[in-house]
Amino acid sequence: MLMKVAFQSTMELDLFIGQLQKFGKTSTQIVFSTHVGPRGVSVEP
Repeated sequence: MLMKVAFQSTMELDLFIGQLQKFGKTSTQIVFSTHVGPRGVSVEP
């Protein structure tokens, strides 16, 4: 099952997930409203 939900805070999300976990395993993905640019890895010779 896929659910799309929105909460005012991560604490509210945590409480919601806790309630769902009594029914089985959960997996959570968070999408932020602001774009995060690429984060390059600095490799020094």
